[in-house]
Amino acid sequence: MNFCYVEMAEVKLSNGKGTILLDDEILVSLNKLGLKLTKDKNGYAELRGKLHHFVAGKPEKGLHVDHINRNKLDARKSNLRVCTPFQNSANVSPRKGSYRGVRKIKLKNKYSYYGRITISDKAFHLGIFSSPEDAAYAYDLAAKIVHKEFAYINFPGGYSSDFSLPKELVKELEKALTEYTGMKTVAPGIFLRRNGSFLATKKKNARKITKNFDLLQSAIEWRNGLGSK
Repeated sequence: MNFCYVEMAEVKLSNGKGTILLDDEILVSLNKLGLKLTKDKNGYAELRGKLHHFVAGKPEKGLHVDHINRNKLDARKSNLRVCTPFQNSANVSPRKGSYRGVRKIKLKNKYSYYGRITISDKAFHLGIFSSPEDAAYAYDLAAKIVHKEFAYINFPGGYSSDFSLPKELVKELEKALTEYTGMKTVAPGIFLRRNGSFLATKKKNARKITKNFDLLQSAIEWRNGLGSK
């Protein structure tokens, strides 16, 4: 397979099952190595392993490489980020024709819709609504609190509604995110919390200090003295 040197290229997979997006420098590397791209059974591009691991680097044990736009064949560096399983699952699209975080129920011989979001196997009820769109918007509001930049948003362009989450519910969600037990070590002095965030520790003037981060890379940079103080 011959590659052309461009800023971004579309490369057809050797098994004919799609087209992949790559950065120019990655194309050069693949061309030098003479590697062929195929698609595995889960829809990811691969070459003797996962292509997104080749591009972004294989993550620490227990972490994932997430495709930001959810296109498994878009392996540009700008579309890849290291994340926790909790964060990775937050960016999954719902089934075609449905909304994320919405359930259809029947109350008094009439169908209604309720929104819900889950944190560490605990479901939070967001309300009962007359339309699936209103329930989906409630999920969007909650997802922005819980999953932040990893959230799948049903209405990325916005939704016209006066609805807002009750203050008590917002407090419950924020409290659930701060709770953590059984933290995993993912790098020296850096621990993975149940809520998907990272707790970094280091010593300063013989004192142990800690700081919480949403991204692993930010935690590593802070611990190594490269990030914000």
